[in-house]
Amino acid sequence: MNIMVRRLAALLALTVLMAGCAKEPDRGGEAKGIDPTPSAAAPSPSPAKPKVEAAMLPSKLEDLLQYPKGPLAGAYVADQKDAVMKTVKEKLPKLGGEATQEDYDAYASQLISLFYEEFPDPSKVLSDYKLAAFGTEDAADPRFQLKDNFNVEIVLDASGSMGGKIEGRTKMETAKEAIQQFVGGLPTNAKVGLRVYGHKGTGSDADKALSCSSSELVYPVQPYNAETLNAALGKFAPAGWTPLTLALDEAQKDLSAYPAETNTNIIYLVSDGINTCEGDPVQKAAEIAKSNIQPILNVIGFDVDNAGQKQLKEMAAAAGGFYTGVQTKDELMGELNKGKKMAERWKQWQQSAKTSAFYANSAKQFDITTYSTSWMWRSLRLDRNLSNTANALREEKYITDEAYQAIIKKTSEYVQYLNKTNDSVTAELRKTDQSNYEALKRKIDELYETGSKQSTP
Repeated sequence: MNIMVRRLAALLALTVLMAGCAKEPDRGGEAKGIDPTPSAAAPSPSPAKPKVEAAMLPSKLEDLLQYPKGPLAGAYVADQKDAVMKTVKEKLPKLGGEATQEDYDAYASQLISLFYEEFPDPSKVLSDYKLAAFGTEDAADPRFQLKDNFNVEIVLDASGSMGGKIEGRTKMETAKEAIQQFVGGLPTNAKVGLRVYGHKGTGSDADKALSCSSSELVYPVQPYNAETLNAALGKFAPAGWTPLTLALDEAQKDLSAYPAETNTNIIYLVSDGINTCEGDPVQKAAEIAKSNIQPILNVIGFDVDNAGQKQLKEMAAAAGGFYTGVQTKDELMGELNKGKKMAERWKQWQQSAKTSAFYANSAKQFDITTYSTSWMWRSLRLDRNLSNTANALREEKYITDEAYQAIIKKTSEYVQYLNKTNDSVTAELRKTDQSNYEALKRKIDELYETGSKQSTP
């Protein structure tokens, strides 16, 4: 866990009452005070009470950010009721009149874990602000120094899973549209390239060798041309396996003509899953960071599962880059546009460092608002899903009215905890951001006083 998250967690000191593991009441022993004569009618056996295991939900920020996304995260119960209810009933038993408060608490925690969302990491907001603030603390890192040339290569997953749908469209369609908008908004002096991987063959074992060897630079690194790029985007569709290691290796070759001494190189790796071909993509990411191009590696997990998140985060960390998980086109565009903002800031720095710092600070305030809104939306979606699911279970008499009331109370309390965490984290982000901004202005004054105009965007 990085220092920023630990610092935020220590400052927040938020707590929440957690449901403990439910345990079966003792049913052993015999009834006392009853004369078991032959004439006495044998009592009817009580129905067996289903056991409900409690999910250990996170109660502090560090654990909250690491907690796995639930299998129903992002679902909309109102639109996907049958599928959602099927999964819920597979995981949770019926609750009758014999259930206890301990059962209700455990039931509520299990429901929350099924729908648990992936909440955004606040440390990413402020670590990016260092970039926006000309990296006064990262001046020794040559990747972030002001250069005359700016090159961006997008490395896009074209494996079969990119044919999956989000918001009624395939992930590939969404990615292509986001790339068109992003590249079209880059500064005119920027060069851009587009490489795809896994776009040949199928997902079958028979085609694995073909697919795992497929990676193509469909738009060579060059100034933007809308017609040529659009034609390149039409050359491929979701197809086969996921050769992440190969894609990174080829991207390094694509940018080899642009050494870090005179070029700022950025690679956006967009993937919706783990490497399924030969090679170690984490090791390759570490190697490419030490190569002559020294790229800034931004890894974007597009609707990726837990295993994929883990590997993609490790790749970004190995390269000293950044990882972000996205679920929608707007979120994908937001991540891509960070590169565009960097280029714009470099141009502004040449004109006026202090003016650039002001705009960077304004942009960061917007980023913090976007962060907070993203968290709030996930919390709201979780709350609606929990409420709609509990109501459906009650309507189907899968749980009693008493159970419904107790479960709703418990889930609401946890959502309130998530909302309070968001409020506190956002406030701390704004406080820290303002402190960074003031430090940046002092640094700019020092640079001007010494006549130096070298800084790190």
